[in-house]
Amino acid sequence: VIGVPGVLSGIRTLGAEQRFNIAIRNGTVRNWQIGVDFGSFGGRGCRIESLSVSHNTSYGIVAARGSVITGCTASFNGSDGIASGGGCAISSCTVSSNLTEGISVNEGDLIHHCSAQGNATAGIQVVKRASVFENNCSGNGIGIHVINTENRVENNHVSANGYGIYA
Repeated sequence: VIGVPGVLSGIRTLGAEQRFNIAIRNGTVRNWQIGVDFGSFGGRGCRIESLSVSHNTSYGIVAARGSVITGCTASFNGSDGIASGGGCAISSCTVSSNLTEGISVNEGDLIHHCSAQGNATAGIQVVKRASVFENNCSGNGIGIHVINTENRVENNHVSANGYGIYA
């Protein structure tokens, strides 16, 4: 799905009612304002799998609470590569060269086996009650940025960042 600058989203949930259990797999989404937006207007419990999302002027992927994001690549986006509303599982994703965070999560997320490289602000940023396991973060402003309390950060490889793990 290839967009033109100024158009809102490549793939988006929309409407007054919550949308549940939507799955999107296998493809490329680029050149939109937000590549995949399942977070702004509902979309709880969605599955986003094996997508390449790049060159969007804002976010690459925005996921609503309880979603699963796996095997995706998010790069060269104007804000976060992957952003979560909380309670999501993000695994085996690669985020690189995004203008803010590679992966940014709110509360209660799991980030596992991801690679974050060359993101301007942080490779991975977590707020509260997140579990961050076995990721590779290099060449970011901050490898892993821990903003609040009750987070678990374990067995990550963090190298060549401005700051390794910043809490």
